[in-house]
Amino acid sequence: MAHPPDPPAVALYRRALGLDETFEFPLTPLDTTGIPVWTVATWIDGEFQSGIGYGETDDRARIGAWGELAEGVFVHRLRADLPARRASYRELVEGGADAVDPLRLRLPVGTDYTEDTERLWVEAQRVGRGGAAYVLLDEAVAHGYNLPDGYRPLYTPITNGLGAGDTRERAVAHGLLELVQRDASSVGYRAFDRGLVIDLDGVTDPVSREWIDRLQTGGVTLMAKLADTPLGIPVVYVEGRERDLDAMPHPLVLTGAGEGAHPDRERALKKALLEYGASRVRKRYAHGPLADLEGAVPDAYLARVREAGVAPEEDRATDAVAEWAGLDGREQLRRLEGTWFREAERLPFDALPTHDVADDPAALVAFVTERLADAGLDAFAVDLAPPDAPVSVVKTIVPGLEVETVTYGRVGPRNLRRLLDRIRAGDTIVHPDLVGIGRPPAEAQAVPLAPDGEAALGGPAWVSLDLVEEALGPLYAMYREPAEHVVGLRAERGG
Repeated sequence: MAHPPDPPAVALYRRALGLDETFEFPLTPLDTTGIPVWTVATWIDGEFQSGIGYGETDDRARIGAWGELAEGVFVHRLRADLPARRASYRELVEGGADAVDPLRLRLPVGTDYTEDTERLWVEAQRVGRGGAAYVLLDEAVAHGYNLPDGYRPLYTPITNGLGAGDTRERAVAHGLLELVQRDASSVGYRAFDRGLVIDLDGVTDPVSREWIDRLQTGGVTLMAKLADTPLGIPVVYVEGRERDLDAMPHPLVLTGAGEGAHPDRERALKKALLEYGASRVRKRYAHGPLADLEGAVPDAYLARVREAGVAPEEDRATDAVAEWAGLDGREQLRRLEGTWFREAERLPFDALPTHDVADDPAALVAFVTERLADAGLDAFAVDLAPPDAPVSVVKTIVPGLEVETVTYGRVGPRNLRRLLDRIRAGDTIVHPDLVGIGRPPAEAQAVPLAPDGEAALGGPAWVSLDLVEEALGPLYAMYREPAEHVVGLRAERGG
């Protein structure tokens, strides 16, 4: 397949990665929206690595795809170059090290961790305010496949906070905003959707206006929602449903959603709109039948997928997505009506907070880190790309922000407060016995908290994992997904 000339950023990624074999092609034809979506994929040491990008143009989509590929590749390669120290938190602190308390990283409910538990630690640089060195848990930086053999992480390593760019500032900005975004949406949508629908009449960005009009005239009823406004930064997401369910390119497009976080509400919404289009395409491409892709993607790529395969990752995610992929549009819509497409309140777009931040990655990093500092939070970054690489890839970590509360039981003061506030307000989607302060009831579990977190809440906290699971169960496929083509390969092989 002939490609257009490389944008400068793509050329930099190619040079930095130095890959012998890559497959790059557009995914845009797999949907009817027309939003540019591209992918680039490779296999390293037998492991499938890929990136999917989107944007206003094909060039922007290609840059995004190569950036995401770079994140995965450099995380995969980092183990040999990342020195780690084995010690307990108590040993580090008594030895004078500036170590981040693992409890501030939101350990799962039921953890057996203590200050004397021996762990692996790596060095990170604080973002802003002097850039001092700190040590963090290895699992906060690494990914599951490059943790040492036999090392049992305190929590499932995740990719949240990865960022790539032609400069370190751009990479850090990407990573930090993703963390802010995931913190806002962790108990703000999907199974615990707040139902705060945004009226789009006040949107003025010309790109957003164009895609709102094109999508809605093309048969999609859009729904933009507010997840939350952590640090005064609006985090929005976009969903949509086909008015003619029989005309959908694939039933999985109903589960597509785009998220955006940015101090400027117009830019946050634009990202969410474009990502919504990409999500529709990605769902069909990643989890639909491989035969459905024949003629739409290169034959050589499909042959390589069938020959080399893709690691299955998490069994529960694979099973859940495989089940959803077999549903028709009407059944998918029935499952999503009470949460995904919930409407509890309408907000004018101009009611969202907004900030005039210079269109410059350094200014964006400064704004976010200042807001984090105001909230008593520090940001850290670990460089994953070699120092002489022409691009930057970082893993950003903000202890105290919260993700994976619903899927992995990692909850702390921020999400406890959010859920408690909703219970007090009578939000019927949050069970009144889901979380609480004080001695846990017999059917609930104590939340592991650092002393300052417990003091801020006014006492120990608890959560009912059974009630979390009750809300999550039918929607697990909306939270965790296997890698591309795992479901399609399993279907072809009769698994």
